[in-house]
Amino acid sequence: MEEESREYIEEKINGQLEKDKRKLNDNTKLMIFEHKICMESWFLGNRKILKDNPQNPLMLKYLRFYNVKNDDPELMDNIDSEEFATKAQFHFQYLRCVMQERNIRYSKNNPKEVCNLKYLEELINRFNKTGHISSFGRWYKFITNLKLKVGK
Repeated sequence: MEEESREYIEEKINGQLEKDKRKLNDNTKLMIFEHKICMESWFLGNRKILKDNPQNPLMLKYLRFYNVKNDDPELMDNIDSEEFATKAQFHFQYLRCVMQERNIRYSKNNPKEVCNLKYLEELINRFNKTGHISSFGRWYKFITNLKLKVGK
């Protein structure tokens, strides 16, 4: 679904709701937050996790292809469509490689490293300073505004 437009995805969800004969009540609003490519694209937005002088040859190859420290991770293409069927698969592998440089194991089943407050703060900082990881920024702004409304 990484290549599908937001409009297409919304139509598909609404079609499924109709098919299932589900209707949202008046107090409920369906909010859809897409992330460009995958969650790992967001996680690559933490500039501090990337070593300044990586040694792993694969990491160096990835950095030569696209430097996520300087450029928006959500705009990164697929390095090799024969090795990685989708951009998401490559972004996932890129993040794993970044983490391995720091001797951190990352997997979808064990995302512990990216689930801490400092990691989140770095993503917020990246979005606020550069506008990078914009789909993360839209989600963050929504959550922040929701919290403010509920707190009043």
